[in-house]
Amino acid sequence: MKASDEDNPAPYCREKLERQHHQKPQSPGYYANIVTIDHVTPLHEACLSGHVACVRALVNAGANVNAATIDGVTPLYNCCASGSVGCMELLLQNGAHTHTTHSHFPSALHEACKRGASVNVGRGGDSPLHAAATQENADLVSLLLDYGADFSLRDGNNRRPVELAPRGGKTQQLLQEFEGSPRSLCQLCRIQIRNLIGRSRLEHLPSLPLPPLLTHYLEYS
Repeated sequence: MKASDEDNPAPYCREKLERQHHQKPQSPGYYANIVTIDHVTPLHEACLSGHVACVRALVNAGANVNAATIDGVTPLYNCCASGSVGCMELLLQNGAHTHTTHSHFPSALHEACKRGASVNVGRGGDSPLHAAATQENADLVSLLLDYGADFSLRDGNNRRPVELAPRGGKTQQLLQEFEGSPRSLCQLCRIQIRNLIGRSRLEHLPSLPLPPLLTHYLEYS
């Protein structure tokens, strides 16, 4: 993409779509949500490539930020896969969902955690675990705990996640059980090894002289 295209990416994106799909010019909204046979949209491709300007242009043109392919992959998932923070922030600002309700579909949050995103950094004193507990999302709470989320962290009002979970709900029960049962040695070692390796080097885990089964465990595969 040329410098001029980066400043005004809409014409570039539109021209590229016309070449790919051999369609006559139509409304911008049509191009923003056009799909392939596998339900891949232009937004999926832009996010996977990390093109912030194209993502912005597509979102402004009405692209569906939660569109899913036949495999359940969303644009946000592709942002996590490509490591594009700029694209990710744009999607989140425009209503992208961080967690899928279908267990057989890939989760953007799971992919972000798998690639080393911090599970304890939130906004305004809240951690992701605080937010998940408040929303009564037991699956999300379980995922965050599995990746090492600190259940003892307190928010701006000095409350722990378990104190924010609806009383008698599945999330509160899960947090209470977790507080009473420490993580296994295997889980603690996995978290510590990943922290020592560092986020930028997690992709090199397969190169370690370890049995495949252990490598897969470290990768959360």
